[in-house]
Amino acid sequence: MPGAAAFLARVRALGGRIAIVTNRLAIECPDTAAVLRKHGLPFDTVLCRPEGAGSGSDKNPRFEALAAGQTDASRTPIEVTAFVGDNIHDFPAGSQALRAQGETAYTQFGVRYFIVPNSMYGSWQ
Repeated sequence: MPGAAAFLARVRALGGRIAIVTNRLAIECPDTAAVLRKHGLPFDTVLCRPEGAGSGSDKNPRFEALAAGQTDASRTPIEVTAFVGDNIHDFPAGSQALRAQGETAYTQFGVRYFIVPNSMYGSWQ
């Protein structure tokens, strides 16, 4: 995506850390990290979906581990200041049910949650 490398570089320059939370399987994490490096996209960790029974695609446990400092990015709690995603599930506790909650449910969008376009897939309606 145009501007992604510059955005991530700016986050780093300002002292931020970058965690990529993806639903790619853990076995695919090394290849995912290699592709990010190949394209010059800085990151501190890639958190992939655990393999095995019951692992599911819910990203919330990985968001929580990051905030608690339980990842290879940090062993101390991290305040997550921005979430960037192309799918409602890329945001903490995000689901299509948000639509039924009214206007106040969207207060974090544009402040802490940032949507990027993806013409290939997504669960935005």
